Amino acid sequence: MDVRVINSDIDFLIEQFQQVIHERVYKLPSVYTEEVRWLDKELTPFPGKFSFDKAPFFREIVDLFCPDNPTRKIVVMKGNQMAATTSLLEPVLLYYMGCSPSSILLVEPDDAMAKDAMGIKVERMIDNSGLRSRIGSQTKKAAGSRNTGDTSLRKEYPGGYLAAVSAKTPKSFRNFSYRIILVDELDGMPEQLKGEGSVTSLAEARADAYSGKNAKILFQSTPTTEQGSQIYKQYLVGTQERYFVPCKHCGEMQVLDWAVWDQSKQQIGGIVWENDENYEPILDTVAYKCPFCGGLMKNYDKID
Repeated sequence: MDVRVINSDIDFLIEQFQQVIHERVYKLPSVYTEEVRWLDKELTPFPGKFSFDKAPFFREIVDLFCPDNPTRKIVVMKGNQMAATTSLLEPVLLYYMGCSPSSILLVEPDDAMAKDAMGIKVERMIDNSGLRSRIGSQTKKAAGSRNTGDTSLRKEYPGGYLAAVSAKTPKSFRNFSYRIILVDELDGMPEQLKGEGSVTSLAEARADAYSGKNAKILFQSTPTTEQGSQIYKQYLVGTQERYFVPCKHCGEMQVLDWAVWDQSKQQIGGIVWENDENYEPILDTVAYKCPFCGGLMKNYDKID
């Protein structure tokens, strides 16, 4: 056989393969969530089809969990009752169960919270998002086996599984690797686990088998004290991004703070109100004062 012919064929194949572009296009987690998710009226004051319009500050954060986004670790320090479970934690769970199946570890402060998170919220999320038929054992069961792949702390589905554990029992998640690590309410957990190290280092180690952007790690929590807060320490290591909104009067973009002071210690913005003759707050006068123009915004301006 003529060697020149073989080389010519090889060159031809190389040229053809070089023209092939294979790049998987991922659906954004926020888009997928709004397509499939419905909220139960027993768990939210806004039942029905889910929309990030109710909590727009979580949309960009949720989309950081898209597999082709280079961000590996996400830290969210939040206020109370900000819908973080409904609009952040659960959309990420939903995405990696139904759209891009992977192994997920959910870490809660204690056993009771782990069981409640799975038994109340995750179960409803599965039912209300059309995933119930996908939940079940993904391995062939031996005769007499009771492994259903659907227990109070473990949900199996094609392509992965979700395991919920307590931070107080670290041995329960030390033996496995996970692509997605979700640590909920970090400040409700002990900073050091006896004989195991910190919760944060132990959780991050579970994703070591996945390099680069293939793993996603979330730490979220309402902070406690500034000195003792674990989530605050994690927040300071990151980009420290905050959510900005425009003043309805001057349009200046700003972070909403309880109080904004000038150099002479005078309050020029934030929450303001008037008092009556007994120095009791007059509720109708409560407003947010723009530190740039002095314009007042009322609670009913929040949606805009």
